[in-house]
Amino acid sequence: MKNPEQKSENLGDNEPMTEKEKFLCKISTYTNEYKEKVTKFFEEMEKEFPEITGAYDVRDIPKYFQGDEKNNFWLALGDNNEIAGTAGLRNYGNEIGYLSRLYIKKDLRGKGIGSELMAERIKFAKENGYKKIFGATMPKNVKAHEFDIKQGFKMVDSPPPTVSWTFSEGTKFIEMDLENENK
Repeated sequence: MKNPEQKSENLGDNEPMTEKEKFLCKISTYTNEYKEKVTKFFEEMEKEFPEITGAYDVRDIPKYFQGDEKNNFWLALGDNNEIAGTAGLRNYGNEIGYLSRLYIKKDLRGKGIGSELMAERIKFAKENGYKKIFGATMPKNVKAHEFDIKQGFKMVDSPPPTVSWTFSEGTKFIEMDLENENK
């Protein structure tokens, strides 16, 4: 579904994206028919981001992202239903959602796929009564930090107090208050 006039270089942060520069894709909820493709996709991501090696949740998406009606996992599908990107949202109680596994194929970054996946997660979170969503990114992933801010998130010093697991040193946290978003 690539636009034949699509540019190959990444866009600058302040340049508006034209329709010709977007990568056309379909956002779809994960089903097991994509298991093999998702496995291969994450093997490629592990080469670029070794710190995600062995990520247990992407090995069993139905268990970790679809076992609760307030969880979900999305795929951005391109030509021949190839995986262009992924995104997850998990319920961490107290009307708080955790954003995870937003990964975009390297050669397709800057083409609007991440924004589409993020918009889908935010819409789902609102529809499912979340009051707040948060995420964590690896310290070295500066582009992700910039992307999160551009999407309307604010950087915070720590995850919500109800989150009890440990993060790597230097992890960057984001959050969006959905309850007071427009106030």
